[in-house]
Amino acid sequence: MKEKIYSLTLVDFADLFGTDIKDIPRECEDLINQGNFRYQRLSVPQRDNVILEILRKIEEGNFSIAGKQKQDKWKAGWQDILERFEEAGVLTPEYLKSLAKTEPYAVDKKYHHKSKKDHTHQHPEPAHH
Repeated sequence: MKEKIYSLTLVDFADLFGTDIKDIPRECEDLINQGNFRYQRLSVPQRDNVILEILRKIEEGNFSIAGKQKQDKWKAGWQDILERFEEAGVLTPEYLKSLAKTEPYAVDKKYHHKSKKDHTHQHPEPAHH
């Protein structure tokens, strides 16, 4: 069965940020229109595996607890992003670039993964709030 390819649109971004498309700056609109926001929805078994993996990582203690006492660690972890932004105006951390290609993610309470296929854009079903 062929997986349906969706693509986030300007309207979707406005909905996700709780605003109207008229309030999105032109620079952001251009980035959205030029970006590859194609994705495929995870099947129920794929979604369940993602949730189980997250729960396993939590149970194993693979996440550190944030708080004021971790501020120095946070600053050090994001220093490279600040430097790249100051030099070239780039905000995306390197690890996000690779994760975006492989890791599932949630948008509007639904799980997705980046589309590996280069198909014509299909718009996602409207979000119901």
